[in-house]
Amino acid sequence: GRGWAAVALCRLNKTAEAAKLAAGPDGQTPCGYQTLRYVAHACAKVGAVEAAYHLSGLQQKCGRTKYITAGSRVFQSVLESSALYLQSTADQMPKLLTGHGARVAEKLEEMLEIKNEILALTPNRRFLML
Repeated sequence: GRGWAAVALCRLNKTAEAAKLAAGPDGQTPCGYQTLRYVAHACAKVGAVEAAYHLSGLQQKCGRTKYITAGSRVFQSVLESSALYLQSTADQMPKLLTGHGARVAEKLEEMLEIKNEILALTPNRRFLML
């Protein structure tokens, strides 16, 4: 459905349309968490970090799976998107790296609010959740 269409739009380099589709008609009704992650990565690679962060935040609405909580998925997606964004900046616009790095640092500080969710990313935590 909507998720596959969003992935197809990413492959056609239409990330803005893909982000709108993945976020839903109101921007708050996400499709699946894997699609959100894929589209967030695509947005970060082309410099649309705010869209990537918004899509990553929507992971919270997807709930938990057997091995990982929604909050830890948000953290993982934000971290991956940030890395892709900085990598893209370093390759294409190195003069802007300082400003973009500051934005990423600000976002990571916001992520400390869900620091307990980060523990769900560790293999030991996954073992305990079985």
